[in-house]
Order: sequence, then C-alpha cells, then structure tokens
Amino acid sequence: MYFGEKLKKNLFLFLVAISFSSFAEEDDIDCGNAFTTIDINRCAGIELELAKKELKKYLLASFEYHLLEPKLVQSIKLAQKDRQTHTHSHC
Repeated sequence: MYFGEKLKKNLFLFLVAISFSSFAEEDDIDCGNAFTTIDINRCAGIELELAKKELKKYLLASFEYHLLEPKLVQSIKLAQKDRQTHTHSHC
C-alpha cells in the first residue's frame, strides 16, 4: 500500500506544480480573446480593479468639489458604503 500512497502524493504534487505554472503566465493574457475560464476570470479581475480605481478617482473628486458642503459629502460616503454592502452581499 505504501507504493500507491507515494504515487498519489507525487501525482498530486505534479498536478499542483502544473496548475501554478499556468498562473505564472499572467502577462500573456489577451483579454480580448480570453477563452479558458481561468483567463476570463483573470481578465474580469483586471477589469474590476480598473473600475475600482476609476470609481475612487471620481469619489475623491466629488468630495473635493463639494468640500464646502459637508452634509452632501457625508451623504455620498454613506451611499457609497451602502452600495458596497449591497455589492458584497449579492456578488
């Protein structure tokens, strides 16, 4: 039984190594032609991070623009917090 367990362990380690080597090729993704689930998910993650950065940029600009209206800024912050809570609970 020892040989079978060793074979299973080596096969598992081999499969893990192959999986991680595919993740190492992140820079080679063409998101316009993503085909595999892994590539599609990576591209979606990249797109999500870009959208978060853009949202943050506009929120900060809005806070600065409405600097003299603290109640409005507070309302925007509360609305953003509610939106994030909704997004995290439904996605």
